[in-house]
Order: sequence, then C-alpha cells, then structure tokens
Amino acid sequence: MAQVIYADEELFRPVEVELDERYEAEADRLKDERKELLDERRKLKRDQIELEKQLSEYAIKKQLDEKMMSSQKELFQKKFKILEMELQKLAEEKARLEREKNFYKAVNENLEREKANDPGEVRMLFRGIDNLEDLKKRHRELIKIFHPDNVNGDTSVIQEINRQFDELKMKYQY
Repeated sequence: MAQVIYADEELFRPVEVELDERYEAEADRLKDERKELLDERRKLKRDQIELEKQLSEYAIKKQLDEKMMSSQKELFQKKFKILEMELQKLAEEKARLEREKNFYKAVNENLEREKANDPGEVRMLFRGIDNLEDLKKRHRELIKIFHPDNVNGDTSVIQEINRQFDELKMKYQY
C-alpha cells in the first residue's frame, strides 16, 4: 500500500512537529517543576519534623521548668514559714526578756530604796518603819519578845535591837 500524502497533511506536518516540540518542552518543564516541587515538599517535611521536634523539646523543657518553679515556690514558702515562726519566737523571747528586765529593775529599785532607808546593814527588826513613833512602838514590842527574862530572850539580840534602835532614832530625830 502506498502512502498517500495529501497536500493538507504536509501543511500541518510542520505545525504538528512544532506542537510536538512544544509539548515535549512543556512536559520537560513540568517534570522539572514537579521535581522541584517534590524536593520542596521533602524539604518542608524535614522542616516540619524538625519544628515538631523543637516544639516537643520546648514542651518538655517548659514542663520541667514549671515543675522546678513549683518546687522552688514550695521551698520558698516553707522557708518563709520557718522565718515567720523564728520571728515569732524572737518576738516572744524579746517580750520575755523585757518582762525579766522590768522585774529585775523593780527588784533593784526596791533594794536600793531599802538601802536608802536603811544605810549600812539591813535592819530586819525595824523594816518598814518610817517615823519616830512607829520606831518606838516596834522597839517596845521587840523588847517584850526578846527580853532576857522571857523564854525566848537573849542578851545579844537585845543589844542588837538597842543598837539599831539608837541608829534609827538618830536618823528620825534629825
């Protein structure tokens, strides 16, 4: 069979070849573009995996930091509570020492007042006497009690009573 070529066919053949070349060029361009897009997709997938990994690491680090902050907060609160208790103890101790100080101050003032009223030695027999009439009255009572003729009497005690009486009598007369 002989091939019959029509005149129209020859006209279309260069157009057909040109179209085939364009088609092949477009197909090559699309293959290259597809290859670039696949490479871009792989790269984006790697970037996504890397970002997910970083996000996971960040979440773990954040969780650890939160746990550490929580434990540090608890520790701080415990230490603060201990400090408050110590402060309260110190305040109580200070108040107790202040009371003791005031007590001993009052005791010292009483001792000084007694010494001022009773210079020299402490006069136990005439304690609390502050005028001449009371002194004479107490002297009579003590003489009755400690007179040598009584059961409880003693000469040395009477001598001490008289000596203290004379000293205080001089003090209250002048």
